[in-house]
Amino acid sequence: MAEEPDALPDEVLVGYVRGRLPEAEVARITRLAAESPEVAAGIALARGLAADVDAEAAGQGPGALGWARIARALDAEAPARPARWPLWQMAAAAVAAVLVSQVAVPLLPGREPAYAPVSEGSASAPEIAVAFAPAATESEVRALLRAVGAEVVGGPSAVGLWSLGFADAAARDAALARLAGDPIVESAQAE
Repeated sequence: MAEEPDALPDEVLVGYVRGRLPEAEVARITRLAAESPEVAAGIALARGLAADVDAEAAGQGPGALGWARIARALDAEAPARPARWPLWQMAAAAVAAVLVSQVAVPLLPGREPAYAPVSEGSASAPEIAVAFAPAATESEVRALLRAVGAEVVGGPSAVGLWSLGFADAAARDAALARLAGDPIVESAQAE
């Protein structure tokens, strides 16, 4: 009965390649290798693996061919990189976006500005300069400003003064009287 080529376990092939088998077993495997290309291929594979193990143990690593095989495998697994824009194109896109948002959007018809700088406020608007007590809380200040109909138009200055704007001089004068008597206000003066 002919022996199956797949019947040779890996341990036997490694023992054959390493010279660890008895002479009778070596002769039998040599005869099988001559008769079966599968057994010959198994022996060749075992020799290659043994050489790689020996090289690794000696600190040589897989060698140039091994590294080339590993690099090809890694390149095959790597995802495709998206196309990258040159730096000048990214900078130009950023500048264009800023220009559109700062220049074109506010010029759209029917659009009112979301804010107005304090420096562009009306110079003739009635105002009061106020200094709040250091212990005053934000909620107390907000409630007081709502009660007198004031709008913060500036401040705090370097000395802690806030500028409050009013719709007209009568509203300013009424607020000045109320602010002067409030415990969270240290000083209030018409400007």
